[in-house]
Amino acid sequence: MDVDFIGGGVPLTVAEEKAISGYIAKQKAVTKKASETKKQLIARAEKSNMDYLAGKVKTQEQVEKKSENW
Repeated sequence: MDVDFIGGGVPLTVAEEKAISGYIAKQKAVTKKASETKKQLIARAEKSNMDYLAGKVKTQEQVEKKSENW
C-alpha cells in the first residue's frame, strides 16, 4: 500500500499499514455482528406477532408465576 498521511507526504510504514488494516477488519466485524443481531431481533418480533395472532398469549400473572422459578 503506497498511501500518504494527509499532508504528510511520506508513505505509511508496515506497522502503520497493519494497524490500519486491523482497525478496518475490526470495524467490519462489528458491523457484521450488529447486522446479525438486527436480523435475530426482527425474527423474534415476527415470531411474537405470529404467536399473538394465533392466540398464544399469557397473562401477567402466568408470567410472574413462571418467573418465580427462574
